[in-house]
Amino acid sequence: MTPFYIPPDIEFALTRLNVCCGPASFAAITGLPVCNVLRYFVGYPQKQHTNLMSMRDALILSGQSWADRKDKTFPNVGLAWLEPTGPWEGQKLGFFKALRHSHWIGLYKEHVFDVNECRWFDIQNWEESVATKWIAACPNATGWKIRSSLEIFG
Repeated sequence: MTPFYIPPDIEFALTRLNVCCGPASFAAITGLPVCNVLRYFVGYPQKQHTNLMSMRDALILSGQSWADRKDKTFPNVGLAWLEPTGPWEGQKLGFFKALRHSHWIGLYKEHVFDVNECRWFDIQNWEESVATKWIAACPNATGWKIRSSLEIFG
């Protein structure tokens, strides 16, 4: 892990390769350029989203030592898959409404890497600024929750 790493190719990856939050967060937390981690995301570029299985596969393919956090809290070092909360919760197939706006972030201790701003924030600042903007852009969202949390070791 390279603390507070910002991939040098992040702007290129976002604007030219249409990389989403999953590979960008993965790159930031593993200390690798985005273009170097894309090979771990099977199906890219045809598959432009990153679900939990895709992220787990990328961690395995890259040789990372990791584990699911069953308590769904932020990892000390790792990745979190967030989803907006709203009126769809508890509805049949409600997860699919939230899935469209789900979001991966990288975490290192008390800091968050968010590709929406291409930088690191302390958690409180991220919650007050970036997360607030993200939720405001999700129709009918009332907040957010951690869908999955992956701790990376080493």
